[in-house]
Amino acid sequence: MLNRKRLIKEMPGKFHKTKTNWIQWILVYVFWLITAGLGFLCLISARNSSLSILYLFSVSRWTAPAVDKMIFLILGVLWLVLVIFAEYYYREAVAKNILWKHFSLITAIQLFCLSGSHLIPVLIISKTNVYWGSLLLPGVELIGGIIFFVQHKFRRRGDRIV
Repeated sequence: MLNRKRLIKEMPGKFHKTKTNWIQWILVYVFWLITAGLGFLCLISARNSSLSILYLFSVSRWTAPAVDKMIFLILGVLWLVLVIFAEYYYREAVAKNILWKHFSLITAIQLFCLSGSHLIPVLIISKTNVYWGSLLLPGVELIGGIIFFVQHKFRRRGDRIV
């Protein structure tokens, strides 16, 4: 039977590396779930903003549902592509030790899209005067997107999050 303390002395990095590897793989799927959830929020919010744009242009009552369903279908396919790509992108990042950098890039893009799709209906519906409280959510999402983008831009390759 092998003595664990003796093995740790002989191979100091092996057990720590295995533990870190498991944590990174768990983080891959946690980040993937966060990406899928944010992507779904982007999908719903983009649909809402497309309905606001349809309302702005006074599209006929027969055309609006067809356009809405087509936009929802296209956004759903884009969401599915995002989820599949993100899983691949995060798994590849573990091998290169840049998981946080990849996650922060995708999250920044999603937060920018979410901020824009929350801002469009506010600006369309309140044409003359905009209440500052309605700009709070898009502003927080924009600030979050900027923070994640800065994290992506200035994070070095060897930095570890675990």
